[in-house]
This record gives sequence, C-alpha cells and structure tokens, in this order.
Amino acid sequence: LVRLHPGQRPVHLARLGGFYKLRAYRHAHAWVGNTRGLGQYLVEQGLPESHVHVVGNFVDPPSSLDARELAALKASLGLAESRVLLGVGRLHPYKGWEDLLRAFARLPARTGNTPLHLIMVGDGPLREALLALCRELGLNDRVHWLGWQNDPGRYYQLADVSVCASTYETLGNVILEAWANRALVVSTRAQGPLELIRDSENGLLAPPGNPAGLAEVLQRALDLAPDARAAMIAAGAEEIRRHYTEAAIVAKYVDLYALLRDQAGNGPGLDNK
Repeated sequence: LVRLHPGQRPVHLARLGGFYKLRAYRHAHAWVGNTRGLGQYLVEQGLPESHVHVVGNFVDPPSSLDARELAALKASLGLAESRVLLGVGRLHPYKGWEDLLRAFARLPARTGNTPLHLIMVGDGPLREALLALCRELGLNDRVHWLGWQNDPGRYYQLADVSVCASTYETLGNVILEAWANRALVVSTRAQGPLELIRDSENGLLAPPGNPAGLAEVLQRALDLAPDARAAMIAAGAEEIRRHYTEAAIVAKYVDLYALLRDQAGNGPGLDNK
C-alpha cells in the first residue's frame, strides 16, 4: 500500500474538521483544516503557518427528482398543497433546533392560502426534548420528524427553504448539500456559514441564537420574488460547481501531496516545526 524510495521518509498529514484540542495532532508534519477559520485556529494554537493548509469538503452530485416524483413525495408526507421549510442534521445543542422551532412558531401557519410546514431530518440526543418543545409550542400538526435518512437529497429538493440554524458550525455541510440540490438556503451567521454565504447573493443570513431574527429572515425567504429566488439558488449551485465538487477537492489534495512530497525530498522543509 505504501512504497517509499530509498532515503525518503513518510510524511504525516493530519486533517481536522473541527476546532479540536490539538494534543493528538501535534506530531504531524503538516495539517489540513476544512475552512479558513479552522486554518487560522491551527496557527493560533502554535502550529507553523507554512505547514497549515485549507482544503474544503465536497458533496456528491445528487440524484434529481422530476416534478412528478417530487409531487408524489410531498403527497406521501401529507404536504401536497403546502410550502416546506427543512432542517437537516444531528439533533444536538450546537445545531440551534430549539431556535428554529421557536422561529417557526412565530411564522403564520399559512402563506396566503397555502399551509406552511417544517420537516426535520436527523436524530440525536435532543430528540425527546425537541419533541416536547414542539408540543409545548402547539406545532405538532405542522412539524414532521423523519429521523435519520440515508439520502436526504430528495427532501432538499422538495423544500422551499433549507435552514441551517446552528449557533456553532465549523463548516456547514448542510449548506453545501442544499446548494447541490438547488435549494434556497437560510443560515445563521455562525463561523462556517459566514465563509460560504454572501448575504442575499447565494443565501440569506440570520442572527444566531435569535428566534425572532431567524423568523424575520425566513419570512423574507418565503416572500422572495421568483426571479430573485431563482438567482440565489443558481448562485449556490455555481459555488458547488466551481469549488466543492469531488474533482475540485481531489485536485487540491493532489497538489498538496505533491508539495509535501517535494518539501520532504528537498532538505529541512517539513522538519521546521
């Protein structure tokens, strides 16, 4: 699996996807963070800037549903004539789901003559607490808990708005997934999403930990004119095409591996830690 030329030593590359404690990673020769903020964190923690690199995540191309398939999916959920907000992710405190439920409770139950519903895809330690809050807010008839789904792509495709409500988020893969599935994105201004979203261009940004502020931005998203909505969705899809395909990310890693190989073979380089 691994073959080294005579006199060539291995290079240990550590890849981090969160703001972890670095004790288990400091022995590496070089480090990759998946956001600029994470790269800066690694430098601030004392790792040499010349050996810290940033390479993002990629998302797989989705299997697109046609209009008939989407209509059938909505009908199967009892949402045939409804508009849909979508939350996807682990039911964990950092994900801001309590804020999303409270924001959703502030929105009118109907937009015009059309009912408004919320689909929640995912599972986690807050499930029972969130179900209890949903009952307390009187939302049981309008919130649909679908649990873990191996293929959430079809739910992004039927959603009018995909919501990332996180109070803490290193990157925001759900934003990349939503863009890939041509969904309109509303996200809080958590650190990772701020690196991805240009407000009102490829998504809409809301204050974190603020249900009233999130509700206001969700209403703006629902009220967008068709051409503005289409332009925002197209801009998100273009971000994926240019920066977050498998080919784009693998190419960055190949370039990085070539750089590390050359540094390892040309004197001190990677030893200057």
